Amino acid sequence: MKKVLFLIEISALLMVHYLINDAAALNCGSEPTAKEAKLKNHLLCDYDQDSGPDSLINVTAALIVESFAFNRYDGSLTVSGWLNMSWTDEHLVWEPAEHDGIKSFVESSLSIWQPDISLHNNHITSNINCNPTNCRIKSNGTVICIPSCMFAATCIPDYYRWPFDKQVCHLLLGGYAYYDDVVPFIFTLLKTTIEQNTVYSENMEWKIIENTTISAANSLVFLKLERHAGVYTIYIFIPAFSLMLLNLLSLWVDTENYQRIILLALSVSGHWIYMQHLYSVIPHNGDTVPDLLIYFRDSLLLSLILIVNTIIVHRMTAGSKQTPKLIERITTYMDNNRIGQLFLTQSSEQLYKNEDSKVEPKSARKTFGNIIDRILFVLLSIVYVIMMLDLLLI
Repeated sequence: MKKVLFLIEISALLMVHYLINDAAALNCGSEPTAKEAKLKNHLLCDYDQDSGPDSLINVTAALIVESFAFNRYDGSLTVSGWLNMSWTDEHLVWEPAEHDGIKSFVESSLSIWQPDISLHNNHITSNINCNPTNCRIKSNGTVICIPSCMFAATCIPDYYRWPFDKQVCHLLLGGYAYYDDVVPFIFTLLKTTIEQNTVYSENMEWKIIENTTISAANSLVFLKLERHAGVYTIYIFIPAFSLMLLNLLSLWVDTENYQRIILLALSVSGHWIYMQHLYSVIPHNGDTVPDLLIYFRDSLLLSLILIVNTIIVHRMTAGSKQTPKLIERITTYMDNNRIGQLFLTQSSEQLYKNEDSKVEPKSARKTFGNIIDRILFVLLSIVYVIMMLDLLLI
């Protein structure tokens, strides 16, 4: 907002400057001696800059983008650049032979009629903030003006892929709604030029990767922005990877070991704290929930599931009831199978030895609890790989 007010003040000062210069340049009360001054008096002394041409005219233009800034808090895009406009004014036609061979001259844009171009999806006002400039006027009535303008358009941001998001904003340019006593014009924006090597981004966070210009009743400019997400990669994936490891590592700790509960408690706390941090960083003006928040929400739910699994397996292994035959068959098969022993890291006989190195009776319940943990480890590894790929694939 401060930048906009500053530009408005500068525009007002420039306007006063041009008005003073124009008053000095035109001397309608006397006959000037300079050839160009005579031509200007002939054309502009009785010229009404508010009335404009008497018939429908075509205004063609080209937009040259010099700088832009995307405001993630209010979803606005501010574009600054040059608007190269050209039209024919029938009141500014002369014969060069009758005016010492002068074929063109330069005059302030404040002294002649200009088309009232507006930005229909402007974030602040429908007027385009363009600075006064000098225009080239040719003998056939062609007027060429290239003012520097600033557009502040309202965008509809989509933060689903934050911080790998791409925003599509558009500038809807056209004329005002004219009444019957005002001469209308047809505005056509031929092209939009963006030089990637020279265009300046105010916060250096975004770059324009694509632009499309469509001209119909109004001219529509689509600008596709892409965020520089390199710094966010470490910022996001180190916490995500660390919390994933906590969950997977807990499945290799025995349910009777208090360290397992500590690991899962740290995981839940880490998820919650980081989600609160993301909520304070990610803009809230989009229509979609960022995929990153969905990832940490789902990972938090997996942590809670592991806590529930730990409680259930611990109560099952600590029970004194007779072990069901099905569980005994499964654990016996896994103990006597080489692949099953690798899956369980070591057999249940090696797991449960007393201080005298005597083999205790097999604990089918504990072995079955280990089997559940290993199965969950494989399933969660697959789930986390899918979730990570969903974050990376754009």
